[in-house]
Amino acid sequence: MPRNFHHGLLALTRRPAAWRRQALGLGVVALLGTAACGPRDLVPVLEFAQRAPGGQLIRHRDGYDFSADERAQGLLERGWSAPEVRLTDDISFAWAVGLDASLEFLVLDRQNTWLHFRCWPRMLTSGDTQRVTVRINGAELGTLPLEPSVNVYSLPIPLDVLATGRNTVSFQFAHVDPPDQRNAGSDGRALAAAFDYVALSPNPEASPPRVPTGELRVTERAFEQPAGSDLVFSTVIPVNGALEFRVARGAAATNAAVLLRAPDGTERTISADAARGWFSQRRRVDLSAYAGETVDIVFRATLAPDDQGVTWEEPRLLGSVGDTNLATNVLLIVVDTLRADHVGSYGGAAATPHMDALAATGIRFERAYTHIPITVPSHSTMFTSLLPNVHGVHSNFQRLNQGYLTMAELLRRSYRDTAAFVSLGVLSENTGLAQGFDEYHDRFGLDWWKPAEEMTDAMLDWSARSTGAPYFLWAHYSDPHEPYARPDPDRPRIRVTHGGNTIGSFPVDTTTVSLPIAVPPGRSSVVLESEDARLTGWIRIRDFHARDASIGISCDSSCERVRTRVYRVRFPARFTVENDSEQPARTDLLMRADQEMGIPDARRRYLEEVEYTDQQLGRLLDALREAGQLDDTLIIFTADHGEGLGDHGGVGGMGHVSQLYESQLRVPLIFSWPGRLPEGLTVETPVSLVDLLPTVLDLFNVPDPMHRMGRSLVLLIDAERSMAPLPIVATTFQPGPGEDLEAVVVGDHKLIRAPESGRVELYDLAQDPAESASRAAGNDELVTDLRSILDTALSAPVAYVADELELSEEQLQRLRALGYLR
Repeated sequence: MPRNFHHGLLALTRRPAAWRRQALGLGVVALLGTAACGPRDLVPVLEFAQRAPGGQLIRHRDGYDFSADERAQGLLERGWSAPEVRLTDDISFAWAVGLDASLEFLVLDRQNTWLHFRCWPRMLTSGDTQRVTVRINGAELGTLPLEPSVNVYSLPIPLDVLATGRNTVSFQFAHVDPPDQRNAGSDGRALAAAFDYVALSPNPEASPPRVPTGELRVTERAFEQPAGSDLVFSTVIPVNGALEFRVARGAAATNAAVLLRAPDGTERTISADAARGWFSQRRRVDLSAYAGETVDIVFRATLAPDDQGVTWEEPRLLGSVGDTNLATNVLLIVVDTLRADHVGSYGGAAATPHMDALAATGIRFERAYTHIPITVPSHSTMFTSLLPNVHGVHSNFQRLNQGYLTMAELLRRSYRDTAAFVSLGVLSENTGLAQGFDEYHDRFGLDWWKPAEEMTDAMLDWSARSTGAPYFLWAHYSDPHEPYARPDPDRPRIRVTHGGNTIGSFPVDTTTVSLPIAVPPGRSSVVLESEDARLTGWIRIRDFHARDASIGISCDSSCERVRTRVYRVRFPARFTVENDSEQPARTDLLMRADQEMGIPDARRRYLEEVEYTDQQLGRLLDALREAGQLDDTLIIFTADHGEGLGDHGGVGGMGHVSQLYESQLRVPLIFSWPGRLPEGLTVETPVSLVDLLPTVLDLFNVPDPMHRMGRSLVLLIDAERSMAPLPIVATTFQPGPGEDLEAVVVGDHKLIRAPESGRVELYDLAQDPAESASRAAGNDELVTDLRSILDTALSAPVAYVADELELSEEQLQRLRALGYLR
């Protein structure tokens, strides 16, 4: 098995670390002090029964074969018909009866790296070729054209997509055959494709699934594992690591084994013994030779003639006493696009009692800065403590390289469950930010944003199924991000008619609607009409198109085209829909609407969004507190960047990607850990998001093998000490802005420059916090000094090159909807 000794400086304990580090290089001291410790010095670092998935009962399922016994599985609720039998060849199958169908897999072993399915499409009356997009837990595996005959399809599953426990496999079809087009008689179903089986497998060779019987039963101290299954826990072996467990009486010894699985898939059996010592007596397996290695610990219940499972009692991982904090939860709350000066505790006008309560129970950093006003690069900096020019992610079109060791990975190595809930599609798992998370929730519908209420609901569902183990939770809210429109059931509505018949209506709330439409050959008219007298002036209809790309839409009357798929309209507005084929086309019209607004309206709506987010954040915190899940929790509250709101350059300065003023760079930053950190403390020294990761590692004494660019803020948190302000560098890169920009803040002085044009701005933030007048003229020496500091900071080389993402036209449209492409 491969060794990885440079991670061996893990000295682990359940003793919480003091909030102030007591000695430089403490992790090394702890290792030297425990290297020769005996068994009595070992403490539990991981209780496996506590972390077994799914609460009290999980039915183990690696596949569906759609035989008659599937009738009781509730498939109709997930887009499938009841199973049928194809009389010509006696194949059992189920129809996908809509554009979307999904299956739930309950997985104990994440080693499955392939998805296989056998299916054949409905021969569509339209003559189109059926295509299907396959996803697992929201991560896209691929889009495939389906051959007209029975075929087997196999798709590789990327790493970290499967989760131990519940997983969702979804099939999204390009077409469906409606009954009214095929003279279906008594068959009133819409049909997409028929499936014989769907299976997960560790092998690229497809085969029908073996659907195991049996259940995983979990108690506080044991789990009963069904025969024919592996229960897998990914972890890092601690210093002087040891595995302890007891196998209950009644299980055949040859039916139970414990293995270590390396990242390359090789396995080594560490305990499989038919001796009487397996039963009732507690067994300890020495794992110290693997200290520091990332492995899977595999509990295996092999098949026996009587199909008997195995009960593992009190299985746990032990390690030497050290100074790393393993017990404290970490809750990282990032409110996308939140300006510091709009939070109540920072002097803002918004009512933010829950954000302010965090400041009252913790440390508030008065002047905290982001290093880039773009979502993916800013989060990449938070998680790596590297500047954008070093980690290489400059835009939302790039992926953080997997070579970096992130905050989530380090906290997972410290035996915490890790989960992320993101509310913007630009943060999907393919950006590389999912590395280190056991769960990464990034599924979106027609829009690439989710309201705060939906985010809180999802996190409360996660809380309800919590194992009780220490956790790292990243909670991402994005409501202050444009478009500014907090949820409101009283929004005015627009009615859509086609051929004189109403096909639907939708609210003017910036969310996308999908309306079914049957388009006859040739030209026909779609009319948009107001259902509310409040809809006056020009209304924007955005991303207006038909799902079927062959259907054209053009402006007819009371409308004008602004750019592709975007129109300004007055009601009633008429559009021409054109179908060049000789057959009717069934498709969907997609569109979203918002009212044009000036800067005052935008600022009012932005403030409403901040208040709405605070309400939903309060609901999350209250529920976690009531469940006892905030009892020992470090809460970090911040934002990835701010928002212009027209402070500089009117409408042109509304967003955030194109400027480096305080409105875009200054963000809230609060650390709250009641009983461990000072409460109600305000730190005036300028800090930045590159300091976030080193501070967390310092507070918990987590060893880190990587070089970081930030510094721990623990000394600043100590009211008895002070630290000189360090230069804070910020950048923004094309293609979002019209030109690259660079900035540096040193104390109260700030320099902004545009390298290509040579434009330079200088501000004294103490005298001119609004940056209303540049002082570059006449301050040549100060400008030269700040230029030199900026050049030095930006000269650091890139460690790993970021990968470019290939984006579809639909994804580009979604980026435009979020203001990242103009």
